[in-house]
Amino acid sequence: MVRDSSEQIEEIVWNVQGKLQEVHFEAGKPGPSVLQYEYDPMGNRLAKKKLYVDGPVDIRSEGQYYVRDPQGNVLAVYQYNEENIALVDDKDSLHLDELHLYGSARLGILKKALALRYRDESGTANWSIRTLAKTALAQSSYQQLELGRRRYELSNHLGNVLATVSDKSLGQDSSQTGQADYYLAQVSSASLYYPFGWEMPGRKFVSGEEYRFGFNGQEEDPDIAEGHTTALYWEYDSRIARRWNVDPRPVTSISPYNTFQGNPIIMSDALGDTSIYSSISGKLIERREMNMSILQSPVYVVNDQSKNYDSDNPFKTAEPLKYSIGNKKDKEAGRLAGITGNSFRKNHPLRAQRQEVTGRFAAPVGGQVYQEDLLDMSVEFNSLVLDYESLFRAEGDKYDVRHTQNLLAEMIFTVRGDWNFANLVTDNAPFDLKSTSRSNLDKIPSYAAIVIGEWSMLNGRLTRYDDYGNISYGYWGRAYGYTTKTLLRGSNDNQIKKDESGQTDGNGDEQRDIDAIKMGIKQYDNKR
Repeated sequence: MVRDSSEQIEEIVWNVQGKLQEVHFEAGKPGPSVLQYEYDPMGNRLAKKKLYVDGPVDIRSEGQYYVRDPQGNVLAVYQYNEENIALVDDKDSLHLDELHLYGSARLGILKKALALRYRDESGTANWSIRTLAKTALAQSSYQQLELGRRRYELSNHLGNVLATVSDKSLGQDSSQTGQADYYLAQVSSASLYYPFGWEMPGRKFVSGEEYRFGFNGQEEDPDIAEGHTTALYWEYDSRIARRWNVDPRPVTSISPYNTFQGNPIIMSDALGDTSIYSSISGKLIERREMNMSILQSPVYVVNDQSKNYDSDNPFKTAEPLKYSIGNKKDKEAGRLAGITGNSFRKNHPLRAQRQEVTGRFAAPVGGQVYQEDLLDMSVEFNSLVLDYESLFRAEGDKYDVRHTQNLLAEMIFTVRGDWNFANLVTDNAPFDLKSTSRSNLDKIPSYAAIVIGEWSMLNGRLTRYDDYGNISYGYWGRAYGYTTKTLLRGSNDNQIKKDESGQTDGNGDEQRDIDAIKMGIKQYDNKR
């Protein structure tokens, strides 16, 4: 977009990063004449300036400076005002306006309004922070706590700020005794949104100064237009559900100005680069965040059993997923380790690719896992377990204890049946999917990490290579006739034997193995 007549915007200027640089308004429109923006090399906003031009020498400016941490999070916002810019002896002031409060994500802001500098027409500067500090120390031996300056966000699962409350509680004297019987939070603001983020007219409450963050937790920019928000990768008009700039990750057949894939109820877009699923399945979520240098989407994971897990905002505790498979000796020696990619299937995105970037490893230990590098195994794997289901049913039927006439025969059948099943699915057996040395690899392909990669997709879930063996074990075990309890006990006993022999570390099956086995059992039971 380069202009917007409906908002009296005469010209919109973009920089080489695709970021909004200037907005020029038509003469006569109330408010600033020009908006100017400055950014750091990563595209984070550093400054916003509003120019008011009332004559050749009657020019004044006001705006904000943003101080950020190395990750781009805003730590503080400074407000400045400057008058008579065209004159040598201009007036200006600078004060600390906001400090941002964080836990694992932004919690709210602390309004400071602390004057740092003031200069009048004579050029005399006053109110330096050093002078203020000395004065405060000389005059006081205590600190004053001002309530009501902190504003905490109350957000929904999409990150939309629905309300803010202050740190000031309001006493309620219901018994008319002159003392507070209980306290209520002081609500500073509240907003209701249409699905794509436009605040409903007449459904907004503000006590004092408006809160700067709203839909998707993004900063609002009402100086441009009502309903306008900004983020790292977009300028967004919530009234028409369209972005001003094109999507940096365009999707074939979808307009580059489209947002939320048309579904803002379950999708959010905190950075303005692509959509994030707010609903999760199991313990994994996928957060598709643009890496501008290689145009790929890092995968994030979250543990929904953790005490710190927040179901309303699962992204708070999400962490980037890293590769971990590599030569043990290399890792112990501190050398670069990983999978070269030469052993991957021919259709694997990482087969002999990007090694010029990652050294000799396509999937280096400690390297980020990207969505575009994952094989989707859904069709192949679902067909595989289904194709051999009848074989396991037939094998299980041979050792069905219902064929026996007495307790001794039942015990013999049970032992033989267990032995037979183990010889089908355990280490290097015909249906051991992680094996690379089976004699039947031409019929039943290997699902080892060096073949399909450490991570892949199965039925819309992020799946580790060894999960396939556990899922198939649960599926075929049910077809064989085993109960869930028997299958879990058998797998755990086998793992304990490996632990005792020093092949693995730990005490039986991990929770991830148990979950994968149950997934296979559920897949079989649902089909039946």
